Amino acid sequence: MYIHLAAITSLILIAPSLLLGVTSQTSQSETCNSCCQGPAGIPGIPGNGIPGSPGNNGSPGNNGLPGRDGLKGDRGDTGSIGPAGERGFSGPQGPSGEMGEPGPSARGLPGKVGPSGMRGSPGLAGQSGPIGEKGSNGEAPEIRRSAFTVVKTSQQTQSSGAVLTFDTVETNISNHYDSSSHKFTCQLPGTYVFTYTIASGTSSHNPWIELVKDGRRIAAAHVRDSAADFQQSSITVVLQMATGNQVWLRGGSGTVYSDSGKYSTFAGFLLY
Repeated sequence: MYIHLAAITSLILIAPSLLLGVTSQTSQSETCNSCCQGPAGIPGIPGNGIPGSPGNNGSPGNNGLPGRDGLKGDRGDTGSIGPAGERGFSGPQGPSGEMGEPGPSARGLPGKVGPSGMRGSPGLAGQSGPIGEKGSNGEAPEIRRSAFTVVKTSQQTQSSGAVLTFDTVETNISNHYDSSSHKFTCQLPGTYVFTYTIASGTSSHNPWIELVKDGRRIAAAHVRDSAADFQQSSITVVLQMATGNQVWLRGGSGTVYSDSGKYSTFAGFLLY
């Protein structure tokens, strides 16, 4: 503020001198216009050179016109293939296409048999037919039977391997037991039950008797005498028999005791 007032004061003081100078030059030039130019006037006092305060910023100018497109650059190098992305969700099913033309008329192979259908409801009962005439009585089926029982009525001293004999036949259904050979021969194949009992009368007997099938021992009965007491031993076996198989008893040692009381026996029968 003080600087501006000083500058104005200096100008007021200098202004009359400048005006006088100009008037003097004008009159001189007018008087001396016909002869020559007069001397130069005295220069004025320069200002103090203090600049004024800056003005306020002006408002922004309008946007300029768009520039021209630049030149197209060179094509860059091809980049490497990136990793495969994750598989996206399946889209909705598209509409069915139009039906194609029929294929060749050659007949294909038969298809697989399909599952059985549901059972239908039972049909209506038919009318009863006429009663037929009564037929004649048929023949009764043949019953397959085989059984025997034989006994001893006297004692017998046995040698090793000898057939034990029985002198009395109590039962012999179908006659499959041969009383001469004292062996049973199978005529009806099946399952049989065989049983035998041997007795000892004194301490010196000690009988040993085997049941054999076709010569092979199946079972054995042994009576060990402890004194003069009477003792018995029994064996029962079940055998599968085929036609022609034979079963009998054979001695090992000792004496088989029996009398009219029939203490020693041999029996067998077809089970089924």
